[in-house]
Amino acid sequence: MSKAGIVFYAPSQLNSFAKSNVLKKLKENYDLRIFSTRIPIADSLEKDYREIVELITIPEMVRKVSGFVQMVSLWRFRDRSMNHLVRAMASFGTKKEQDSWKCVVVSEMKISYWKRLTVRFASLTLVFVCLRLLERLLLEFFAAKKFKLYFKGVRALLLPFSGHIGADFGNLVWVARRLSIPVIGLQENWDNLATKTFILEEPDYFLVWGDQSAGHIRSVHRLFDVKVSVVGSPRFSPYFQDRRAIPAVSTESGKRVDLRDRQFILVAGTGDGIDDVMLVRLVANAFSPKVRKRISANLTIVYRPHPMTRTAVDYTTLLHEFPSMLIDAGPESRSFGHHNALVKSAALVINHFSTLTVESLLCGTPVMVPLFLGRSEARYRYEHILNEWHHMMGVGLISRIKTPRTPEEFTEHLIEALQEDASEVGPDINLDWICKKSDYVEEVSRFINLNL
Repeated sequence: MSKAGIVFYAPSQLNSFAKSNVLKKLKENYDLRIFSTRIPIADSLEKDYREIVELITIPEMVRKVSGFVQMVSLWRFRDRSMNHLVRAMASFGTKKEQDSWKCVVVSEMKISYWKRLTVRFASLTLVFVCLRLLERLLLEFFAAKKFKLYFKGVRALLLPFSGHIGADFGNLVWVARRLSIPVIGLQENWDNLATKTFILEEPDYFLVWGDQSAGHIRSVHRLFDVKVSVVGSPRFSPYFQDRRAIPAVSTESGKRVDLRDRQFILVAGTGDGIDDVMLVRLVANAFSPKVRKRISANLTIVYRPHPMTRTAVDYTTLLHEFPSMLIDAGPESRSFGHHNALVKSAALVINHFSTLTVESLLCGTPVMVPLFLGRSEARYRYEHILNEWHHMMGVGLISRIKTPRTPEEFTEHLIEALQEDASEVGPDINLDWICKKSDYVEEVSRFINLNL
């Protein structure tokens, strides 16, 4: 295949596929055309890829209909997984249902009472069929012919899947297939195919991290015609290289703190960020003088907020409370590869089931996830997430991850993890099941050569 196209429609995709050098390497193998939709392209990226084509904007009316279809599908198919059920109840349930299903990590969409009723009504079979027909008619009328000019000569379209409720992925799949252009979906993150939304427009192919996600294509999304192939992650190449990068913290003031000679714990925030401060306090307060005598008096705590956290944390107040702690939230903290060195060198990573859980396990760093934290009013808690969400199933089998259920267990596991000799830890399960250790570009290129 001589010519392919790739579309970016979310800022996170630039980091996953461009700053990771995946895009650059793919361009060496193919005549790759790069498209974007309504997202700002960073100056550095624009300098390297001046030929980026900004696609036409699908009319807002059509986008709103597609977004509404996504909301309706979340309610209509909510029983396919516990994650979707929790999210559907949080946003579209009655007041009683919302209270009963309040979750430690799921934030409900701010939707009026009447819109909730409309979503539930539209989920009825006949209404939903009519709604889907309307969506496709609008796409046919407003988009198909216009996109034909942009995609002229493109023999396959690579399309990252971010897993969020929105119009872009489904609309682009429909348009490409309408123009007889094969679509290759690309899994972007660990939970993309098991949470938040449903894929309604089926691509021709889907390239996923591991067999775990391949199963989600069928079990969660009920897609049976798409050809699925396991290729690994575009973001994890630094973990599979022998080169040892120097771990460092980038502070808000712009200072770079070298950690190569320090033992440190990495506390990682999540996307919603609701329990970040609670988690930091738990870790910091666990190091009583008695505990420090059993481990290392010079242990440093590094807190790394999620780069796109939805809940702002007051770093000044946090540093005033824990002055010896380091916060990795400065100018370099979002640079590709920056956090990989921290994960690889940490004595222990503590988080609440972010993707750093997988990253830590892949490079042999022990992980701890305290299940007892979370907002007191939340009834759906971390222990439910561990055992009931599709992408979490099987995580409890991994020996390097500890999930304490009480503060006492947390302290015990903390001491054990910091005293444990990594060479004495027994073999883990096959982590390729979650994410294949691979050369991502090589795997994608091989797939394209064999199938297109």
